[in-house]
Order: sequence, then structure tokens, then C-alpha cells
Amino acid sequence: MLTLFNFLNYTKFENQTLSVNMLNFLQLNRKVIHFLLLCWLPLTLFSQENSDGYFNNLNEALQKPSKVVGLSLEGKNLETVPVEIQNFFNLKYLSLDSNLIAALPQWILSFEKLQEIRLNKNCFTEFPEIITYFEGLRTVELRDNQLTVIPNSIGRLYNLSKLDVSGNKISVIENGFFTLSNLKSVRFRNNKLDSIPHQINKLQNLEVMCFAKNNIATIPEEVYDLQNLSYLSLWQNKITSISDSISKLNKLEWIGVFSNQLKSFPEKLFSLNYLKYINAGNNIYDQDFLINIKIKAQNYPNIEIFLENYQNVNFFH
Repeated sequence: MLTLFNFLNYTKFENQTLSVNMLNFLQLNRKVIHFLLLCWLPLTLFSQENSDGYFNNLNEALQKPSKVVGLSLEGKNLETVPVEIQNFFNLKYLSLDSNLIAALPQWILSFEKLQEIRLNKNCFTEFPEIITYFEGLRTVELRDNQLTVIPNSIGRLYNLSKLDVSGNKISVIENGFFTLSNLKSVRFRNNKLDSIPHQINKLQNLEVMCFAKNNIATIPEEVYDLQNLSYLSLWQNKITSISDSISKLNKLEWIGVFSNQLKSFPEKLFSLNYLKYINAGNNIYDQDFLINIKIKAQNYPNIEIFLENYQNVNFFH
């Protein structure tokens, strides 16, 4: 059974301070927790430590090079990718999180079966061009590096379904990104973006979109054309309004717009059949709006709505 304690341990937020309001909210809303786990928290690739083909120990992996399907070398203080792994020709999943790596070697192209690569918490200042040559790559994670640009070359990853570049310094997304028609999840949380590009509506398979903690002031109408979107995170920006067009997002289940500059939001949100959760606290609502929306919310008991102000928003990604 999922408990709040296990949830906090799973997400590695146990050392962060959550407000009393938020703790109470989580304790009362297991459905929301379940949705968050499924929808926007990173999956743990190497939870199957004892499964054939998945290794957290390089020495053990080197004893069975042809059997290595997944390899995690997280937190090893590596400055380069160990050359010893270049003969793992069946490698599909590679995690090099929490190291000191700033570039990838040319020989990494020998991993022709690679589907997922994690390079979070390293020292990359540029998007590693070499990974754009992996035609089968489906997941790329580069959180907490020093990237500034998503280059056109990313368009070569036509099978990519998940991209997470949160916690960088990205201010430019080049046009090649918008050719990735198979993308289902994109996360640009905590970057330097001033806007969501209008070309976003080309990514019609998007289900999860996070542009939280940037400098975005408006939501372009093109966002409302994303018919498969179920999760929309735009918290801690400078957004002043939400269009009635949000009612076009028929599959939307979760929306986070807290810590913006909203005075109101459309009542049409409540018309969305799948909507389960609205987090819209820490805004500058008119008192009349707050009174009316709380009355309106009583008619929709299946929708969790959070409008309160609270101090700490680190919990939400």
C-alpha cells in the first residue's frame, strides 16, 4: 500500500520541507499521488537489480558483456565514460547520472540498440550532438546541467518519446525540436525561457508538458490544440490569464498553475470530463472570484482544487 512516507522516500524529497497544507493535502488524496507517480515522476530503470541484464556494478557487468542490457553508473565521480563499456553491444538503457561528465566519446555509437540515456546532474554545457545519431532512442534525460540551447539536430531523434531537460539555462529551442512527432513527454522546468514557442502544436502526441519555473507570461493559443495532453505544469511563471480555449483540452487530467499572476481562471475548466486536479494556489485572485469558484467547485466533487497560498513549492515538478 502506498503511504505518504514511502511516497516521499520514492521521490527523494524527504529532506525538503513541505508546508503543513501540502502534507495534509497529500494525505487526503491518494488518487492524486498515484497519478503523479505514473505521469510525471521519473521511472527507476534499475530497480530490478537482480534481473538478468541489469547492472549497477561495472565489474560485474564486465564479466558478462554480451548480457548487459541496462547499466547504471550513477554517482561514481566519473569525468569520462569508462572505455571498458564500449563492448556492451546489447545495451539499451544507460544511466550516468550524478557524475562530472562534460562530453560523450565517439565510440558510444557502438550502442546501436540504445533506447534510453540518462545524463542528469553532470557538466554538459551543450546538448551532446552525438546522441542525435541514435535512431532508436526513445528517452533522453539531461536534467541539472548547464545547457542553453536545444539544437536543430535533435530533430534526428524521430523515435524520441520523452525529453527531460529541467534545471538547465535553456533560453532557445530551435525548430528541429518541433519535428519530433512521437514526443509524449517534455519537461523544461526551471530554465530561462520567456515563452512557449507557437510551434508547440506540431507535437500532437504530447501527453505531458512541463514549462514550470521559467519566465513565461502568456500561454499561446497553440497549447490548447494539443488534444492528447493530460498533464500541464506551468507553475512559478508570470502568467496573467488562461484562455477559455482550455476547454479544448479534452484529455486534461492535471493542471498546475500555482505561483503565477492569475486574477481568475475560466470556469470552463470544470467542463473537462477527465480533469482530476487543479493546483492554482499562490496567485492574486479577486476575492469575488475565489468565493464564486469555491461555490462552483462544490458541483464537481471528483475534481481536487487547491487555491490556497503556501510557502514551499519544491514538491511539484
